[in-house]
Amino acid sequence: MTKTTLSRKERERLQHKKEIFAAALRLFSSKGFHNLTMQEIAQASEFAVGTLYNFFESKDDIFEEMANNFGERVVEALLAIIDGPGSEVERLKTFMRSQPRLL
Repeated sequence: MTKTTLSRKERERLQHKKEIFAAALRLFSSKGFHNLTMQEIAQASEFAVGTLYNFFESKDDIFEEMANNFGERVVEALLAIIDGPGSEVERLKTFMRSQPRLL
């Protein structure tokens, strides 16, 4: 298996996106989607508004990418349970117990 190595710039970009997502999630959770501005997300993530727009065209894009990333993680976790060891009943129990943590 070949492991691709990200450049420093790519790692920094991913880290910045994680920081933006973390701030945006806190704000979306507390203020709601419609009551939140890009300015507030920029301030909470400690980036300039212009920098935020270098990553995303709008708060809709931030929300959509966050939702897609979350969905992918949930599916991966659930597939690992479904394809994992144990009987069907045991896997179903594990699946049901893991849902609150995943969601």
